[in-house]
Amino acid sequence: MQLTYRLQALRNADKALTMLLLLLHALCVCRHRWLGNNLLKSLPATLGKLTRLQKLWLPSNNFRQFPEVVCNLPAIEWLDLSENKLTTVPACIGRMTTLGRLDLHSNNIQRLPDEVGQLKQVKHLSLHFNALDQLPAGIGGCEGLVWLSLNANKLTQLPDEICNLHELARLSLHINELKRLPESIGALVNMEALSIHKNQLTSIPTGIGRMREATRISLYENQLAELPAEIGDMASLQEL
Repeated sequence: MQLTYRLQALRNADKALTMLLLLLHALCVCRHRWLGNNLLKSLPATLGKLTRLQKLWLPSNNFRQFPEVVCNLPAIEWLDLSENKLTTVPACIGRMTTLGRLDLHSNNIQRLPDEVGQLKQVKHLSLHFNALDQLPAGIGGCEGLVWLSLNANKLTQLPDEICNLHELARLSLHINELKRLPESIGALVNMEALSIHKNQLTSIPTGIGRMREATRISLYENQLAELPAEIGDMASLQEL
């Protein structure tokens, strides 16, 4: 009986060791981690050891500070920290050069660091429903951006550098406090949809006529008394 008991104990220990090894292996090679809808306030420093992690989803948690450990993930392509309680974004965000998508919407972010412009590969950047009153000039360095949402913030103006985002196809700026648009806004020649309703615009730059790929522009609930004649050059426009 004693021998049988010891053999069973050894088998159980072997199974436990096998499960532990499998778990450690999974943590090392995992590519996706879904941790949304929890009560997380911070992340362990050891998360930075996940060198193959590509997608990290952390929406609807209790983060008040940006978890800087994520800046150490060398393969990260998609980071979602939306619907938390963030107020700032650290400069280390600039190290996340593999990011293709960054979701930071529905927080209380008031400032972005200039280093955001080092995200050359990011194509999708969501910042809507925050408390931004300005954008850093560095935003113009995000040369791969295709989709940028900034609606429902407190923006009063845009940096001229935003016009360097030549790949941008969708730009959401509605529900802000914009009084003017950059004169060179027409440089966004790949723009397809521009939402700038519910602002305080009194005029539209004549360069907007260069957005010949645009199919939709929303301008309602501003303070416009007239439209530029160049709007007639927007041959693809379907909704105005």
